[in-house]
Amino acid sequence: MHLTSPLLSTSWTHGAGCTTAAAIASGLARGLSAKEAVILAKKFISKSLENSFPLNQWVGPGNPSAWRSKAGLFN
Repeated sequence: MHLTSPLLSTSWTHGAGCTTAAAIASGLARGLSAKEAVILAKKFISKSLENSFPLNQWVGPGNPSAWRSKAGLFN
């Protein structure tokens, strides 16, 4: 299985790997199949990175809170 999406133009990706792993684990814990968990995690991390921000001139994280407001979930 390959998941593809357009390249996001951001330098602010600190924590993206750990956040992706946590999102996959969360999906699995909710009873999703591995494929479903990865697809949901991909949507989650993409939304997070679309809304990333700089903490300083060198590093910036994604914004996992963007999932709630932008995707209209958990409201």
